[in-house]
Amino acid sequence: MIRGNLEQRGSIEKLKDYEDAMELCIQAYGEYHPLTATLLFNTAVYYEDKEDWKKAYSLYKRTLCIMEEIYGYEHPDTKVVIKALEEPQYMRIADEVEDL
Repeated sequence: MIRGNLEQRGSIEKLKDYEDAMELCIQAYGEYHPLTATLLFNTAVYYEDKEDWKKAYSLYKRTLCIMEEIYGYEHPDTKVVIKALEEPQYMRIADEVEDL
């Protein structure tokens, strides 16, 4: 986990570290755990940096689901994810998904 934070933001090595850590975290703690949510959020930020908005959106939505279950809607960490999803690029994707 620490190594992922030392890698340059947006590097493929950082993504690999997050994915490896997430796999281990889900095995050890399950999907509905704060560490899993943090890793998902960080992975979403990676994809956001790469301008892969749809991948980032899906990860933010998954993170939000976990955060709401663990912390509730009013928790500051949950609100950070909600705020990210209120950005224009994600609002457009939400509209697209809703139209399907």
